[in-house]
Amino acid sequence: MSIQIQGVSKEETGYDKRITFERDGVEYLVFLHWDAYDGYELHFMEGRKFIPNPEWVNEWQDEATGQSLELSLDELSEEALV
Repeated sequence: MSIQIQGVSKEETGYDKRITFERDGVEYLVFLHWDAYDGYELHFMEGRKFIPNPEWVNEWQDEATGQSLELSLDELSEEALV
């Protein structure tokens, strides 16, 4: 008996990323979660613990694109994976 796949459909409905980035000479570690139902959730981390967001985060918006920090980090991290 053999199996023959006739078609495949795959839908990504969520993912998690741990991203390290630098801003103004300071390195940050974040946990970025995305799912199709609730959108983005971003947590700054120290080791394995979530910590309060730095002050600049609430005021941050990409000046060139108007994108949120979450979307910008998601897109930049995808570029880094290639």
